[in-house]
Amino acid sequence: MSDIDIFRNKLIPYLQNHQQLVESVESVTIVGSFLTSDNIEAFSDIDTIIIVDELTKSVFDKIIEIFQSLPVEEFGLKNYTVIINSSFGPLKYNQPNSIVFHVMIYDLAGHRKHVIESPFTCYEWQQYKSIVGKNLIDIYPSNALTLDDITKTRRGFLSYLEDLEQSVISYRSYHFKEDGYVEIKKQFELDPRHKDEYGYHILKYLMANILKIIYQKPIEKVDETIASRFSQLDNSLQQIPGIFDTVSVRKKNITIPSENNLQLIRSQMLEISNWYQQFCDSLPIIHFYRHLPTELNDGRFLGVGRDPDIKTFEIASNVALEIIYCSELKRTISTARLLHNCGIVRTSLLNEINYGEVEGMTYNELQKNFPEIINAWNSNEDPSFPGGENIADVVSRLETFLHEHIFPSEYKNVGVVTHNVVIRVLLSKLYAVPAEKSYRFNIPHGEKITCRLWNKTLIPVLTEEQRIRYREEYLPWNKRN
Repeated sequence: MSDIDIFRNKLIPYLQNHQQLVESVESVTIVGSFLTSDNIEAFSDIDTIIIVDELTKSVFDKIIEIFQSLPVEEFGLKNYTVIINSSFGPLKYNQPNSIVFHVMIYDLAGHRKHVIESPFTCYEWQQYKSIVGKNLIDIYPSNALTLDDITKTRRGFLSYLEDLEQSVISYRSYHFKEDGYVEIKKQFELDPRHKDEYGYHILKYLMANILKIIYQKPIEKVDETIASRFSQLDNSLQQIPGIFDTVSVRKKNITIPSENNLQLIRSQMLEISNWYQQFCDSLPIIHFYRHLPTELNDGRFLGVGRDPDIKTFEIASNVALEIIYCSELKRTISTARLLHNCGIVRTSLLNEINYGEVEGMTYNELQKNFPEIINAWNSNEDPSFPGGENIADVVSRLETFLHEHIFPSEYKNVGVVTHNVVIRVLLSKLYAVPAEKSYRFNIPHGEKITCRLWNKTLIPVLTEEQRIRYREEYLPWNKRN
């Protein structure tokens, strides 16, 4: 067994069994190459994310002390020292014979804030299983990455370019006060060694983050793989693998730092930025709407068994749609007619869920007449309504609609008017959560949910308010805080 295997096998139980750590936290997660590396020199630090209920200086200091007092020699690493980096950001330490713990501590509110402001980092973290407590994805997930994230959040074009212009690394650290804490933004001036390290980091993660958005799933960050996959997006990106290889060589060659590495990265970033804007603008847009309200939207189950028309005739529409798809029910047909003067295609694939014998009942009446449905829901099952459908049926209909009408379409601006349950299932798809729990989403009548389409993948273009609201309805965050 190698030194790293011995260390890894002793470190994780040490953290799991440390009484103070277990009592203080909601979650401990180790992420990154430490978990898979076969060489102690193969990773720069051990990224450890810790979520606590309430963050105080006392709690912070106790957690840091646990790492500082770690007996590395007993864990198989002789003549190694422990360095603690408790800041937030890509700051690196490159001291020989050292183990660097990048210990990032958040309370629940701080983790929520970090997910909103740094969705890419948190999206990567949540792919790992915790070693103590809850998984990060179950605390506050960073799903539904949007196209604007690459320009408007941390670790996007603007923040990276700002650092490059000033030749610094931006990072944050806590300042504790009597009534809590604040995050202080700091900057580390780049020396030649750090310029190569940071230049490599910027280009690698910029490519990775764009790929995460486009594919809407985690991306393997092996250097050769990531550069190759990125270059395949467009013929204009064919130079990427060669440039990234140059950056990687400079990063690994500690003895000969390059003075012009950041200029190369900056130039490449601007080219990628221009390409990305053109790429986004070229993608077809799909606008999904929930129909306007009817007199029968009164809390009773309203599916396909009754067919009321809308009671209001005004909807926000500033999009020149080329075609509109809607269900066969009056409430979507009338809503579609208000959106734009273009062709309307009706399809049963967009119909509301069929409630069967439950149509027109209240929830209490459902509970009284069909308690087995409630029992099945409470057991996380997906029962069909008597004589009707279940959520899996709606999922199947929506997928069929997308594959038959949206994915092969040549239209650039498409409207889709449908119903509550169908939109909920759509949101479960965008947020990558189980459709059986999609009842937690609350979609107002007339709400528009916009997506871009690339290679049969729906990329959400949600407003920040929508993104946070839907995420916190699904958790449900408001009930926890």
